Amino acid sequence: MPTSRMRWYGAAALCLALPIGWMATRVLLGIGGASGAQPFFGVRLGMTAQDIRTGFALPGAWRSEAGALGEGPGAIVLEWRPADPVTSPVRAARFELHDGFLVALRAQLAPSSAIADGPAFDVNDQVVRHRERVAAGVRYTVLARSCPTHADEVQRLLASRD
Repeated sequence: MPTSRMRWYGAAALCLALPIGWMATRVLLGIGGASGAQPFFGVRLGMTAQDIRTGFALPGAWRSEAGALGEGPGAIVLEWRPADPVTSPVRAARFELHDGFLVALRAQLAPSSAIADGPAFDVNDQVVRHRERVAAGVRYTVLARSCPTHADEVQRLLASRD
């Protein structure tokens, strides 16, 4: 087989493999666009670290740590602190990524935050959202139900709502 034809087949295979792999990853993680996920100040489950940093709508400082979840280099934690903690609707936020995709979000919300108002649980096939009132405001957690690392936490939250 001529070299030019082999290159053509390789390029065609790569053009097909990348979008199919991307789509399969999103479906397997349960973070596709059909999840009905509400954005958290511009951030949704399934975003990459770069998407989170550029899409997050509040000013503040970022810190990142690879392997922070004990999952190896595929696990990254982004932590955000507000530029002005007194007026910000979010006091702190933690974004947990596995294999490059956001699968968990944890935030401490000001009591006046619009996201703080809502039911204690909001559950669908792909996402579990939990709001817990604490002295400093509201602890807000969003977890992808299909993430194996967070499966125990998802089960505990689901069991606690009954």
